[in-house]
Amino acid sequence: MSDTQILQGRNPQDNQLFTFLGENQDKQIKVITVIGSSGVGKSFFLNYLLQDIEQFNNMRNIFPPSESSQIEFCGVKYYLSKEKFLLFLEFEGIDYSKNNEQMNDLKNCLKDCADASTCIFYVHQNSRTNKGFEQILTLLNIQKQRDDHLVEILNKWNGDAIQSYSQSNDYKDVFRDVYYLKALNFEDKYVLKNKNFQQFLDKMKEINKLINDFSPKNNMSCGQVDQQIFQKFRQNNVQFLNMNENANKKEPQAESENKFQLQTIQKCILLIPYTLAFIIFTKSIQRNQF
Repeated sequence: MSDTQILQGRNPQDNQLFTFLGENQDKQIKVITVIGSSGVGKSFFLNYLLQDIEQFNNMRNIFPPSESSQIEFCGVKYYLSKEKFLLFLEFEGIDYSKNNEQMNDLKNCLKDCADASTCIFYVHQNSRTNKGFEQILTLLNIQKQRDDHLVEILNKWNGDAIQSYSQSNDYKDVFRDVYYLKALNFEDKYVLKNKNFQQFLDKMKEINKLINDFSPKNNMSCGQVDQQIFQKFRQNNVQFLNMNENANKKEPQAESENKFQLQTIQKCILLIPYTLAFIIFTKSIQRNQF
């Protein structure tokens, strides 16, 4: 993803999106919106969710983390699954405490997207240290009562239930569902495939099923999505960036995982002489004892 693309907030594949929406304007589509503070793992969550939904042969880094860019992106990143008629929106860089023109425009667009969203995933890591949740509820016009479209994603869960808003007396009835994603272990920035990782993948399948069980909100059609979402983006000068091109790129992490596995094998091979020497030494001591 280049700086030019981010600065423009557009790329040539946007035309493919609008062509698709126009050609299928009467067909229903599900809009999946992902929100949360910067650095809580929205992109990471989306990448693995899309991996399960799209069944890619290799892991794809469709939604690059914001810190991977040389400049901060403030706007909306989107991905369209044409076969499944799913549109994923990730709101990036919103500061709910600020009321400047740029933030207000972005927040207004979020409100419009929420009204059109089949499902809204709120990603966070700890309700006790999280900020802006009250402002989000106000923005989405949720009055501390159950919203059938709002789902809590507790990322990097350490087993402490109090981390979740669903365990709070004030917000326990707000979310339709809550999903606890255990904290993953990394080595050299690569995910270790252990029990936590398997639990994470199992939760992705559960969330995928949840999306399948949803019906498009208000029978939302492709034509309405163009009018209610993307036209609002343009009217408010909100940057939006197409992530579909990244679906065709092999995720470096997949290569890195293979590299990590190869390095592990190489290390084991290097240990063989030492292991043999230890065995010979041990047997020598045993013979001397007898």
